[in-house]
Amino acid sequence: MKQALVITFDYYRVNEDRKSYSIASILAYLKRHADFQKKFYIQHLSFSMPEIPKSAVVEYFSEFLNPYNLKKIDSIVLSVYIWNDYLINGIINLSIKRGFRGNIILGGHQINCMNPTELTAIYPKASVFIQGYGEKSLLQAILLEKQDLPLILNEKLIANELPSVYLNEELTILQQQDMVRMETKRGCPYSCSFCSFRDLKDKCVYQLPINKVFQELSFLQSKQVQKINVIDPVFNHGKNYLEILDEIIRLKMKSHFTFQSRFELIKSNAIDGYLDKVSLIKSTLEFGLQSVNTFETNGINRKNDISKVKFVMNELNLRNINYEISIIYGLPFQNVDSFQTTIDFIKSNGCKNIKAFPLMLLRGTELYYMKEKLNLKVEMDDFNIPYVTSGNSFTKNEYLKMKEIANNL
Repeated sequence: MKQALVITFDYYRVNEDRKSYSIASILAYLKRHADFQKKFYIQHLSFSMPEIPKSAVVEYFSEFLNPYNLKKIDSIVLSVYIWNDYLINGIINLSIKRGFRGNIILGGHQINCMNPTELTAIYPKASVFIQGYGEKSLLQAILLEKQDLPLILNEKLIANELPSVYLNEELTILQQQDMVRMETKRGCPYSCSFCSFRDLKDKCVYQLPINKVFQELSFLQSKQVQKINVIDPVFNHGKNYLEILDEIIRLKMKSHFTFQSRFELIKSNAIDGYLDKVSLIKSTLEFGLQSVNTFETNGINRKNDISKVKFVMNELNLRNINYEISIIYGLPFQNVDSFQTTIDFIKSNGCKNIKAFPLMLLRGTELYYMKEKLNLKVEMDDFNIPYVTSGNSFTKNEYLKMKEIANNL
């Protein structure tokens, strides 16, 4: 039987399960497979990122590996994200030093966008790289024999094969838990150049089975969950989102929902009923506008219909729907004045909740490969996350002014 150790680096709140939603989905899929405990077995080790000392060296992780006989494990699976990337090669080397001789399997957003040459150069001791969604690819990777040459897997997602993390009890939900996450679809139809979240292979949006979504809603209703963050990149895209809202209304759910939404997908005459239905639910709509400046949005391959944005904001205000708008500072072609213009536009159209985030330069994204052309310079925070702090249109001091404006919102 193949033995796999899955190591993840997570953020979670008090009373939350240590597993993230994404790893729970992968584990639920693997454990439901017919070959689980016959041809393969999985163990999961989760590190809480806030608990890892900022000065931690590789030896810090050694004691956590003590319960595992690495000589008998066939594969170590590591989740690689922007916040833990700096730890990965050290843990790989530590595992090998402790006797591990199997396949190193890497997946996550940092792996998703890069080409084979980049991957093997940055992670020279990895055996298998998983790009795209992890469920089917990881199953295939775990069953592999030892790989002499690196292999890239990107198995197509089959949405109706994904089990529920809640109904299968992969994630534990307490009665009246403060917050949970759920998904109704995967993928994003857009191609913003700074984002690594989309399906790069098929560029699809996968709608999860409506019956599964309804069953999860009923389960969460029975648990009287206080808040449900729907993690779909764009909830109001596709065919079933209105049916889902109807079901929430039918169940008379008292949970507070958050839905990431797109202005342009709300019809100008509002005949799709999205806003009318949302107004009947305790909810917050989250809109990622990023900027209202055409030069800036063109620079990140983001198209905004400003007339539609104004129309929808007016409709939201008339219906007293709670919503927030997020924007980015540090964009190519941006300056302090244009950043302030975006804020002024949002405020003048009645939005009271604005969130501004610094631009991250994620390795492997389209924007990353344009960094020299755009003269983008980055600095690392405490978790080695690279933020753009100067560019073709703003200096470091001007970036700091935008940061101050953002912090005062």
